[in-house]
Amino acid sequence: MFPFARSLMAVVAVALASLAGGALRADVLTLANGDKLKGKLIRNADGMITFKSDVLGEIVVPAAKASVTVDPPLPAAPVAVADAVAPAPAVAAAAPAVGATAQAAVPEALAKPKPKPKRKIRLTPFTTLDPRSAAKDPGRAAKADDTGWFNRINFGLVSQSGRTKSISIDLNTENDLRTPLTDTRFANRYLYGRTAGITSDNAISSSLRFRRVLSSRFFLQSNTRYDRNTITSIQADAEQGLGLGINLKSTKTIVLAAGSEAAVRYRAFLPPDANTPAAPHDLGCVFNVFQDMLLRFNQRFMFTQNFLARIAPTNDNDYKLNFNAGLTSKLTDAFDITAGVELEYDRTLQPELRYKQRITTSIGYVF
Repeated sequence: MFPFARSLMAVVAVALASLAGGALRADVLTLANGDKLKGKLIRNADGMITFKSDVLGEIVVPAAKASVTVDPPLPAAPVAVADAVAPAPAVAAAAPAVGATAQAAVPEALAKPKPKPKRKIRLTPFTTLDPRSAAKDPGRAAKADDTGWFNRINFGLVSQSGRTKSISIDLNTENDLRTPLTDTRFANRYLYGRTAGITSDNAISSSLRFRRVLSSRFFLQSNTRYDRNTITSIQADAEQGLGLGINLKSTKTIVLAAGSEAAVRYRAFLPPDANTPAAPHDLGCVFNVFQDMLLRFNQRFMFTQNFLARIAPTNDNDYKLNFNAGLTSKLTDAFDITAGVELEYDRTLQPELRYKQRITTSIGYVF
């Protein structure tokens, strides 16, 4: 046989082997929903996969929503002609590696940016507990993103009955600093109202409460308090207490805690009128019992309630009871509205001044 004919037969044999490998090649395109298509990978670059399906024809899908598995090519057929020119190894080298997987190789700069997380709802009613810390301990933040400063302003109108009937202004501020083990809260309140041209409410109160976690159920509490109320002739009512609290219930929907503390109290009184001297100031010890509850219905509505009893162990007639409850509804991320009721009974005051009830509707701003 002539040398030219032998060379031509070798080239034809190599071409037939290459075509046989391509014909039997079956790449697999796996979609995000699990569906698989057989065919041939055309291109995988710039975040897009171009694939020729045996059924659907040529399709283009995002690389982030699909992956391609490339089948290995058939081995090159042996050439029977001894001295033929054999470019088969070069052709085989150009074929994809065995078992190669063409996953979406998208540069980080071209990858789609992740959507920004939505702002977390921060509803904080003006009570001793707050919905952002529905944790094992109401005196601490249970999560890393629940630490730092949290501030709130409440402004409301008060409908009061009992001692007097009036419309008053109720302004509250709260600054709360939280760490994983402590909770420091500074709260202030100003209440002022007039009825028929006469001042019916004129009170200022401040408190600084510190809580420190002792265990999963117990916490230490220190409370400093100051009150002034010209209507009830209280010039200054200052108190420093220290005590313990316990978590009675703690789930994602309800937090219930209670505790007690011993405190030193100082009281100074205003004269009831120009002709009557003021009562002597009083310095003594009191025993306080507190209880806090938070019930969260969903991210929009929650119910808060707290109770405080101050009792002087040396005087049966010296005690004060205070009960607060409120239903808060979220309006926006920063604003909410609270409808609350406050009941108070102070045995140390004159009979006509002992009982007090307020029904308040307030708008709160969290920042």
